[in-house]
Amino acid sequence: MIDDVDRRRVLKYAYDSFYSPSGNTLRQKLGWEPLVVSLAIPSAARAASFHAEVVLPEELRSVGAYVVDRATGELFGEDGEADRVAVHAPDVPAAAQPELLIGVAAERAGFPSAALGTGMVVSLLLAIGAIAGDLRADVAGPPVSVLFAASAFLAGAIARTGEHRVVQAMFVVPRLLLLLIAVAALAAAAVLAFELGADTVCATWIASAVLSVVATAALARFWQACRPNVRTSD
Repeated sequence: MIDDVDRRRVLKYAYDSFYSPSGNTLRQKLGWEPLVVSLAIPSAARAASFHAEVVLPEELRSVGAYVVDRATGELFGEDGEADRVAVHAPDVPAAAQPELLIGVAAERAGFPSAALGTGMVVSLLLAIGAIAGDLRADVAGPPVSVLFAASAFLAGAIARTGEHRVVQAMFVVPRLLLLLIAVAALAAAAVLAFELGADTVCATWIASAVLSVVATAALARFWQACRPNVRTSD
């Protein structure tokens, strides 16, 4: 209880709520659609005016945030696309069950662009080798060296430390696609280096090229769904 009302006072309180981020649909897991984060905010129904701010990791961006009634779907407040969510929800009924819904998408800089770029390079190398390459063991040195170097770049793009838990959850499947491309490149290099026979080498390179192209196409769709890297000023 505050007895002194001579000047304005702002009271703030905080609480922790465990949240396990994961996509509900295949398109969300692939990063083709925003991940919807839902957080219960019962305090919004106990205040004359409620204001929620959410600071997102650098790699992510909000495509929209809403305070709604979980039971009726009534909208109490909203915020547009931004790198920092700020929703004002006045006059939330005391009987409401308010929750905060945030649509989160990745930004293009960083992993999405690196994954697409390296995937395109490896897919191009495999496709050229499968279509027009001279896939013989006595000339295996250059293509094997190139593919192993490409795989090293892929490994660097896959291995990231210190990321926020939500970022890690959103990048799980795209990173698996990148890992699939790396495995395809290593398989193509291995059959050529180990001289496993012309038919085996040819079939492996074709299969690796097809697999890499499909995975890269999925990464391209992921990159397209990511938001442009525009940071708003405070």
